[in-house]
Amino acid sequence: MSTMERVIPILLCDDLANTLHFFVDTLGFRAVDHHEHGGKEDWHFLRRGHAEIILSDSGEAPPAIDIIERDKKAAYYFFPDDLIAFRDEIFHKGAKASPIRMTADGMSEFEVLDPDGHVLVFGESVRETDKS
Repeated sequence: MSTMERVIPILLCDDLANTLHFFVDTLGFRAVDHHEHGGKEDWHFLRRGHAEIILSDSGEAPPAIDIIERDKKAAYYFFPDDLIAFRDEIFHKGAKASPIRMTADGMSEFEVLDPDGHVLVFGESVRETDKS
């Protein structure tokens, strides 16, 4: 049986340039690759640490995934190494983030909407390890 090496979400963007600007300048991702077709950029591959994501022009989406209200069907979960420092970092760059909340399963997290309405959740575990 084959295994999965990794998964990289593709976020379909109505305004690719604006969403790219948000991910790079506000969230601190680095653009590591892109593709142009007919003189127009149609996707960007981004990375921050081990987190990878692809931003794609929604006009380039195959018809099978060109779904109305697609943004309400998914959220993208990121694990920064220091949740509070990351929230402070992006807040000072103009991101509008929800307050940090504790979840029933031991996570501390907050949400940000990107310019295209994708739900980005940033969290870290706060569960105490058993020291006995």
